[in-house]
Amino acid sequence: MQEIAVQAQFFEVTIVVDERGADTRAVARLQMGATTRRVGTGIARHTPGVGNGDGSAVELATARALSDLAEQLFASGETINALPNSWL
Repeated sequence: MQEIAVQAQFFEVTIVVDERGADTRAVARLQMGATTRRVGTGIARHTPGVGNGDGSAVELATARALSDLAEQLFASGETINALPNSWL
């Protein structure tokens, strides 16, 4: 049986959420190694009378920040070269 060496890499994502009035902003910071850092942002607005104040604006802003971060990673040259052709 052939052993396959796996090299694990761990990256840290920090998400900060700030609520001001009806606006909720999330900032997702990704630290990759000592020098590579990316930041994604997302904004959501809480509309009074819609939802029950269960944190859906926080969740939506966070999802948008992570989506922004993912789009940046997919757009980077290194990622494009690493993807199988079927993913492009």
